[in-house]
Amino acid sequence: MKILDLYMRVIHASKRKSTASTRFIKRGLLKIIRMDLSKQIELNYVNLNQFKSKITQFNPHSAGTTIKLSTESGLYSHMFGERLSIEIENVLVDSENNFIYIDTGNDYLFLNESTEWPVESILSTTKFPKFKDYQEIESGSLGLPNTGFYHWVSEDLPNFLNLNSNYPYLNYAKSSKMNNVVLNQTNRNFLQVPKYIYVKKLKFNSKGKDLGKISLENIDSLRKFSESLGTNLPKKHEIFYISRSNSRRSLKNEVELEQLFKKLGISVVHAEEIDLLDQIRLFSNAKLIIGAHGAGLVHAIWAKDCALFEIVDDQPINRCFEWQTLVQKNVYRRFKVAKEPNYPLLVSEIYDAIQHL
Repeated sequence: MKILDLYMRVIHASKRKSTASTRFIKRGLLKIIRMDLSKQIELNYVNLNQFKSKITQFNPHSAGTTIKLSTESGLYSHMFGERLSIEIENVLVDSENNFIYIDTGNDYLFLNESTEWPVESILSTTKFPKFKDYQEIESGSLGLPNTGFYHWVSEDLPNFLNLNSNYPYLNYAKSSKMNNVVLNQTNRNFLQVPKYIYVKKLKFNSKGKDLGKISLENIDSLRKFSESLGTNLPKKHEIFYISRSNSRRSLKNEVELEQLFKKLGISVVHAEEIDLLDQIRLFSNAKLIIGAHGAGLVHAIWAKDCALFEIVDDQPINRCFEWQTLVQKNVYRRFKVAKEPNYPLLVSEIYDAIQHL
């Protein structure tokens, strides 16, 4: 940098000390944690550069829309951006996470639209691939990643189901049992690949920043998948309590709560003990699902007109299951428990709410 240019920058920064100091601190912290925010790119900019990666086809997959929900705490809204079906050439794929990296010719850039998570979170927590030669294939489609159950059901599974492609679906060599079950159930042609695979022609559906906000389109795709398992038969209208007593994140003395629900004739389920497809068949019969905040509550998606009663503690509230329920115009209730829970009182309140369904 020339001396004059450096001098002018210092003078300019001195006139906006607060902003300049904030930027300086942020950049310093990012360097300390080795996060380079420049190593990312959006779809709109890929073809503007002389990269090896090139977008060759794109078609609207779903239109953007804004959904507004009225709740007791006020307006709850979210704007879904337009989703695209993309074909792109010469990219590196992290098949374990379904991340896509653009090949610039001398480096890789993370593609923003390959995740619903904030890109800062990905760059700060994920190991960035080295720029080198990887195993290469002619063509492929994004398959199913190894992710947490809630995000897998609400984001990754519908994205996979909505992708129509004649290219084989990439299946990570150490893929989860759930992924293999779905691949076999849908009879899709798949190709087992290592974590990093270079794809000359890749098809995928873009993702928006909709974390914790499932779309009606995704719910519809999941219901169609559920119906393919024979769940479109008359419902039994059951009430389930999804227990986490076998989990490290269970409620305190949750076994006591289980016993109280059993006395009311409510079915207590440990979902992790049931195969995925049987879980879907079971919960498609639900009239009401009760449970502590956790991934198991996503099972309310499989049943049409299913109410959801969510039990929360004194931690900051995550509203993903409230959104999931209200966007379908179903009944949602939140019940708070203290550190020393009074379960007889809690069950009494829940029972009263059931009578008004």
